[in-house]
Amino acid sequence: MGRAVAPNGGHVNQTNRPLNQHAGNSLNVFRCPADHGDAAYPSVNSCWDAYGISYYMAFWFDNAGVKHVGGESEYWSTSNPGANDQGPIKSSEIAKAPTTKVILSDFPWYGRDPNNGAKCVAQFSG
Repeated sequence: MGRAVAPNGGHVNQTNRPLNQHAGNSLNVFRCPADHGDAAYPSVNSCWDAYGISYYMAFWFDNAGVKHVGGESEYWSTSNPGANDQGPIKSSEIAKAPTTKVILSDFPWYGRDPNNGAKCVAQFSG
């Protein structure tokens, strides 16, 4: 039995998504051409189609040296006291060294099996 797909913001109208106002008519900046879905939800063949974005942020807690960006901190703190007392990363912290911060990344990096075929891995050559 498959798990129900979490909306991950895909149910929010594009006009109400906070980052979209900065992207103008270039919403495809949030779409990875190699997007093959979400390994955690086999029924999702495209993260873009399901969630409105091909990338994933760290949320609820810090992980793999990455400070979380958002999520329901209060929920996580209640279920795992002390895990996230400082809350999500602040823009003032990002401003100190923005090129060293991971804000969004391909879906497989965060809590997903990187060996699963459902991944969005950017191809770089140069």
